[in-house]
Amino acid sequence: MFRGEPRTPLRFPRIPLVDKKDWLYGKVAGKSVLHLGCTDSPCSVMFAKQGSLLHLNLQGRCRELVGLDLDRNAIEELRAHCHINDILYGDAEKLDQVFPDRKFELIIAGDIMEHLNCVGEMLASARKVLAPGGELIITTPNALAVKRVLGAIFLREERNNPDHMYFFSPITLWQAARRFGYEITELNTFMYEAYNNKLNARGNAAARLIMKLTGNHFLADELAVVFKPVPAGPA
Repeated sequence: MFRGEPRTPLRFPRIPLVDKKDWLYGKVAGKSVLHLGCTDSPCSVMFAKQGSLLHLNLQGRCRELVGLDLDRNAIEELRAHCHINDILYGDAEKLDQVFPDRKFELIIAGDIMEHLNCVGEMLASARKVLAPGGELIITTPNALAVKRVLGAIFLREERNNPDHMYFFSPITLWQAARRFGYEITELNTFMYEAYNNKLNARGNAAARLIMKLTGNHFLADELAVVFKPVPAGPA
């Protein structure tokens, strides 16, 4: 996606607006997959019973699927009430300690980067548990999302999860990739759909109209990025 150092200001290329789940389904097919932060706590059981829990929907689409989460209660609730038995307790910032002898073809860090204490530790440890040729998929809220600006202007609100530590943009993701030995090979955007939330529906309608008029999908709610480790050069 970025070859060399991006200039600032960064001129946005035209990129697709994707459906998050469909995009992920195409990426996981036939692969060994590690899914980080997969319980979607605190709504784990509700989402599972509604059929909207991503981890549940990934089952059967991968050659192998292992979940990892720090919420012990959510893991136990999903095991007890939904018979989901492939989620382990562990820290996404210490993947090489959780899996000292195991490699995965694909790691999905779905909406967890913004919650971490140290993003760099997760990226460094993920490299150690990726199989050769493997990829790290990151989805994260977009710092440039037009709905955030509209909320601040018209509602005088910061519409954000109070557990978030960071926002990411294409340039900050490029910097994270560069510092920890990756390149960005794919960058897409997608919208957050809350079908029972009328305010979100109105916000999505306004955002889609603005994106259509400007031809700029970098104004969407979230970024969907593929990180690929860069082979280490000669010592």
